Amino acid sequence: MNGDNLLIIACLLAAAVIGILFIAARVKKKTYMTGTDFITEQSHFIRSLWTTLPESHQLAFWHICLRHHRMFYDVFGKGRHWHNSELFDEGLTLLTKAIYTGIPVQQFSEFMKKYAENALPLNDDDDFEQLAVFPGTMLYTVMDYFQEPSGKKLADCFLQDSPYDDLTAEANDFEVSLPDYDLQNKMDSLQVEFLKELSTFERLPDDWERRLAHYGKPLLDLHKIKIELENAYINAEVVKMEDSEAKK
Repeated sequence: MNGDNLLIIACLLAAAVIGILFIAARVKKKTYMTGTDFITEQSHFIRSLWTTLPESHQLAFWHICLRHHRMFYDVFGKGRHWHNSELFDEGLTLLTKAIYTGIPVQQFSEFMKKYAENALPLNDDDDFEQLAVFPGTMLYTVMDYFQEPSGKKLADCFLQDSPYDDLTAEANDFEVSLPDYDLQNKMDSLQVEFLKELSTFERLPDDWERRLAHYGKPLLDLHKIKIELENAYINAEVVKMEDSEAKK
């Protein structure tokens, strides 16, 4: 095989590689855009559902969703100096009252101040617990929205409403198996179904808390997962200690 033939073959191979890389880049870009478009479309869909709901229905939606968050707050925050389930329940009661009497802005402000001082977990706190931070702050975020609604505040409510993303990340870090790794998507889908069901009611049914309670139930046994995570933490610390001793 002479030099000219080798040069031709090399050129053809280079062209093929460039073509494959070009196609891969286009596919990646298309996939990224498709994902972005999907999120944008989903956001518009939720917003369109939300804006059709009366204020009472909107309050009922977050009241039920916050019962879900209260479970995370209790299970993973119990024993922390900022954990205060009674104060969390006081906030839920205030939301229920608002459904029937309208938004008591002054009461919301007073409660938010008290909650921030006595029950709000902060991610810069020495007594930090990742899996309780967002669930614990959701009550504050929701009340802030209803005090003075805005598109940004509504977006914050939905963006922060992702407890299963944090749980899955924590489980992966410590190699703890979950019964389902698509929990956050399932929760998001349930919320859309919840909004759709609320939109069928001209007025909230008298038994709305009981009828809609299933939307506020955790998608797995949080107590069991907490025990498994705690055992994984302990095992990880033991391994660190053994490694440290071996290096001495």
